[in-house]
Amino acid sequence: MALVSGKYIGETEKNLLMLFAAARAGDCTFFFDEADALFGRRGQPHQSRNRYANMEVSHLLACMHDYPGVCIVGVDSQRNLSPESLRRFRVILNVQK
Repeated sequence: MALVSGKYIGETEKNLLMLFAAARAGDCTFFFDEADALFGRRGQPHQSRNRYANMEVSHLLACMHDYPGVCIVGVDSQRNLSPESLRRFRVILNVQK
């Protein structure tokens, strides 16, 4: 995500659109490992950094939803994901060690 994240407002969203467009052309599969850090519970929007981080996650979830390919999200615990993120996933598999 470090190469996708931008320091200017709107830059991350633009980079995500380019990434998903390239993946669509290449028929790629996405794998987000340790995604609870990315799709975790969202902060309160009254702080500006939380508001923009929430917007970036919402944009990523929308890109994943519109992507015709496969997106796999790996997390340590489903409890760490926000309810907004969980609603967007079509299939949830619980794997026990």
